[in-house]
Amino acid sequence: MASPAPDSRARAEYDHPVATDSQLRDLESVMLIIGRIGRELTEAIGSVGGVDLTGNAPIITLFALDLDGPKRPTDLQHVTGLTSGGVSKLLDRLEAAGLVTREWGAIAEDRRAAVVRLTSQGRRTAREIAGAIDERRESVRTLVAELSRLVDHNRV
Repeated sequence: MASPAPDSRARAEYDHPVATDSQLRDLESVMLIIGRIGRELTEAIGSVGGVDLTGNAPIITLFALDLDGPKRPTDLQHVTGLTSGGVSKLLDRLEAAGLVTREWGAIAEDRRAAVVRLTSQGRRTAREIAGAIDERRESVRTLVAELSRLVDHNRV
């Protein structure tokens, strides 16, 4: 009995060109540069005192609220990529730090819904973070230019 023919996904896998050693090395370089950019930003954010802002989600939340104003937790799920439970835990942490408030019943058509707002401390913290990142602009710009060169030269 003959073995069944591979499905179209399996065939596509075989048809995909294999990356050369040079391309793999370039991809590794891209990842290292992205890591260095992340490290620059993490060090900048770490310089903002007094609040644990570990990970991207707290920063994204503060920036989204600062730029766009109050949001529902569901909106913050979309912005951060967290689950509803993850957003709830994040907001608990930010609220305990005095950076955000949740207002229940603030939406006339849904009295059960909460709206999340920055406090004045949250706004100051968001601006401090932005300022700390801005101080590393040249380092980040150099790394982004290096990344661009790899991509522009079709090496990746």
